[in-house]
Amino acid sequence: MFCTGNYLGRIRLGTDNKPTVDPIKTFDTFRCFTDGKRLIGQKDNVNIFIYNINTGKNDIMENPIKVSAGRPVVIYEDYALAGGVGSLVLYYFEGTKWIRLGESNDGNSFLKILQKYAPSDQIKNLQSLDGGNLMMKGTKVSIVSKNITYFVENIDQIVKQCLADNPLK
Repeated sequence: MFCTGNYLGRIRLGTDNKPTVDPIKTFDTFRCFTDGKRLIGQKDNVNIFIYNINTGKNDIMENPIKVSAGRPVVIYEDYALAGGVGSLVLYYFEGTKWIRLGESNDGNSFLKILQKYAPSDQIKNLQSLDGGNLMMKGTKVSIVSKNITYFVENIDQIVKQCLADNPLK
């Protein structure tokens, strides 16, 4: 499974044993990332969306944001990050919709979550965290902010702690 600026596709072996690309869904030009189950993307200068590959529909999102150029969106199972220059927010899929964790009007809500639940010397004194260059594999995410790479592990455990202190309504 892969995504480009134009479509979501799957690579398989054709009858001649050569790789064949099967487009699954066509999109307009946008930034995207997929975990093979969902696709998170942004089209033009509008809010992000999360497309569920199994249902063929967009998931419901609470407080979607606009992101910037680069690689500003990542997703894995029930966790998604989206950002831009000076902003980075975390979304969690609670079963029926994607919920934005942290303060809904705070573009640096993910940084504040990290400072509380995964404090480190590198993170604790930051004022902002750029989210324009993200990469995610499983529950691990790399964030390149102001030419420094921050590696965060166990997003699932961070979300679990955050939700224990701030239960969903």
